[in-house]
Amino acid sequence: MSRPVVILLFVGLIAALVVSAFYARHGFSELDQLRVELHALDREAAVLAEQREQVERRREIEQAATDLLDRAESLGLQSGRWTERRLRYRSSTMPRRDVLAALDETVPEDRRALFVPRAWTVGVSDPGFSLFSVPSQRERGLNFELTGTLYLQVEEDV
Repeated sequence: MSRPVVILLFVGLIAALVVSAFYARHGFSELDQLRVELHALDREAAVLAEQREQVERRREIEQAATDLLDRAESLGLQSGRWTERRLRYRSSTMPRRDVLAALDETVPEDRRALFVPRAWTVGVSDPGFSLFSVPSQRERGLNFELTGTLYLQVEEDV
């Protein structure tokens, strides 16, 4: 081979190498951009999956609430048919019969009622006594506290 042909071939190979390096660099740059986009899409997919789970939980809650409202209506517990009365017995020592009367008062016998306690305490005033045994003559009574709402039905079932 002649010297000019070898030089021309050498220059052609160097040019091909430069062009290949340029395309390789461009390809790596594009690959990096695609990896960044893939990472962003993965994060977006995770956010969307979490949102889908939240939507499914909300649907379940909505269905449970609808079922509960239907059940309440079938039992006659519509909100417009009830009135409320707040009950509060401050913490005090009371005889057992008075505690029983106060507890009995929370649900009157002549009307449908629902008592929702917010806080309550019943206990003996002396550690030597028991709630679940016959009281002795020395017992000073029970510590009693009750706070809650009594819901009374204002109209009868039709």
